[in-house]
Amino acid sequence: METTSDNRYRLAAYLIFSAAALILINYFLHQGKSIGDHNTFGLETALLMAIIGYFAMLEKEWSKFVLSFITTISFFSLVNLSREFELFPLYVVLNVSSIVAQILAGIFLFIAAKQPA
Repeated sequence: METTSDNRYRLAAYLIFSAAALILINYFLHQGKSIGDHNTFGLETALLMAIIGYFAMLEKEWSKFVLSFITTISFFSLVNLSREFELFPLYVVLNVSSIVAQILAGIFLFIAAKQPA
């Protein structure tokens, strides 16, 4: 029988995978359309998120710190999103949804790490 800690790690991993999927969808929908040069940054970020999700699924406790760092860096992209909202509202909605999924996953990872196995 799985403990609640296992379920929280699994839920966090699924949220991370969904954030990676949103980043990937956003990249393919808006490739070359947004302001600025994004080239392969979206692909690299989606791959990084998927790898972190994999390690969260394996219940690696350090994954919460890496996810926290990436989520903090993601907040800096919100500044540029305000300029693009009028031109590409779906781009902004997908980015914000991805950041919300990352935040929720981080919360579940921190809660799961505190629970005894």
